[in-house]
Amino acid sequence: MPYFLRHHFEPDLTPRVLRPKESTSGSVDHHDLGYVQNVVVEQVLAEFVKVTDEAANALPARFVYAKPEFPAGRNTGVNPSIPTQLLAEANGHVAYENGLIVVKKALRINGHVDYHTGNIFFVGDLMVDGGLHTGFEVQARNTLVKGIVEGARVVAEASIVCEAGVKGAKQARLFAGKSIRLPFCENASLLARESVLVDGTCMHSDLRVGGKLVVKGRLQGGTARCNGVIFVGEQLGGGTSTVTEVVLGIDPFLDMHLAEVEESIEAASEHLAEYTAHWEKGGELAEEFGPRKEQAERKLKALERRRTQLGEALARSGALDAARLVVPGQVRSGVNITIGPAKTTVREHLENVHFRLEDGEIVTESPAMKR
Repeated sequence: MPYFLRHHFEPDLTPRVLRPKESTSGSVDHHDLGYVQNVVVEQVLAEFVKVTDEAANALPARFVYAKPEFPAGRNTGVNPSIPTQLLAEANGHVAYENGLIVVKKALRINGHVDYHTGNIFFVGDLMVDGGLHTGFEVQARNTLVKGIVEGARVVAEASIVCEAGVKGAKQARLFAGKSIRLPFCENASLLARESVLVDGTCMHSDLRVGGKLVVKGRLQGGTARCNGVIFVGEQLGGGTSTVTEVVLGIDPFLDMHLAEVEESIEAASEHLAEYTAHWEKGGELAEEFGPRKEQAERKLKALERRRTQLGEALARSGALDAARLVVPGQVRSGVNITIGPAKTTVREHLENVHFRLEDGEIVTESPAMKR
């Protein structure tokens, strides 16, 4: 009796013939082309099932076997408990390669991430030979982009490297669980739990860094928030016409979450006021809006509790003793600096200085770095 190799992935998938996916409502998502077939360790990739000779004749001949012997390639293995199943032995993407089923830990896109690829969601390491076009998104463990990142979204469990830089058009958003490195950055949001390194200039961007931020060239416009040290090699700020904010000594991610909760509280308060106004009119309106009012009150109280928790956590998070703003180059007037509870605005051009907190006040000292 023959055996049919039933696949738990699409064995004939090829990037050249990808099609947008259609939802149950009939709409088409041109950003979702199913480019990657992700698998994780111990996931079933394929299995043998017995079929009759008559049934085998109606099946693809290349997947019909006389004996259940898997075309097992690298990072795959037979299930020791169920020998008719082939399992993944690594996280990655599954495909046929030279007639064998393989799991590849890394994925390489030979071109741009655009309407030809759709969004890319991958459980391993990703390399993009081209750039990331506006409106598209990639997620991976580590991500290397060789071309320009436009107004795209990049999420990495560990690190992001953008070899050609980011021209974000106020839409780019990069988040890394560890680090981000790039030659320049314009009009983008960068968020990294540990560090950000900009080899050149960073212009008009929102930076949130849990540990250390290094900009070797100019840091001009936008806001840089960091819980550790900020180093700017050549120039900080662009004069009074360009607003540049530096915030040190608080967890920038807790600060972000607190701001989001504040926005939610504002919206919830508006809803509560609307429902209360209708409820106070009595009659049918009271019956209709009474439950909504009670629900809005519960939501608002929960949000206020969350705000209190985040505020207390934020107060504990600051590494104020280690907070430093180090600028061996120039600091232009108009730069706003916050370290913990203290704030100051630079009123004149400075050179080769560093800023730190002492007795609740921001002090300026020179040289920027002690030898």
